[in-house]
Amino acid sequence: MLVLSYRLARYLFLNKKHLIHKALFIVYRVIYRILINMVCGFDVDYRASIGSGLQVFHGQCLIIGRDVVIGENARIRHATTIGNKGDGTTGSPVIGDNVNIGSNSTIIGDFEIGKNVSIGAGSVVVKHIEDNAIVAGNPAKIIRLKTENN
Repeated sequence: MLVLSYRLARYLFLNKKHLIHKALFIVYRVIYRILINMVCGFDVDYRASIGSGLQVFHGQCLIIGRDVVIGENARIRHATTIGNKGDGTTGSPVIGDNVNIGSNSTIIGDFEIGKNVSIGAGSVVVKHIEDNAIVAGNPAKIIRLKTENN
């Protein structure tokens, strides 16, 4: 339900040049806020850019900020925050394709997370992570790099 609701809100947001889309966007934005934010406990901004194949597991307390970019086939678990400091001084993260994010993770700031990265549960990511890395901790550190065998 989260992904479908986000996709519809994003479509209406990007296509509000037409009067009918603009009217639908205004109405749906209110419904989106009530349904997604208040009822379901998600806060996924329709201005975030999220690639296809998104999977959300137990999405309660999921926050994705407005300028976040997430690539294809992301897997995100509950109680995860992805965004910026909220004070207007930092940008938001750009997350590559095939990234797996563990529960209770926080990803805050203006940096990139590479492709095929796994982020351990409870990690706090505040700096660039290279492709094929497995990271964990507070602050998150690379535990090892993935090879073709793992």
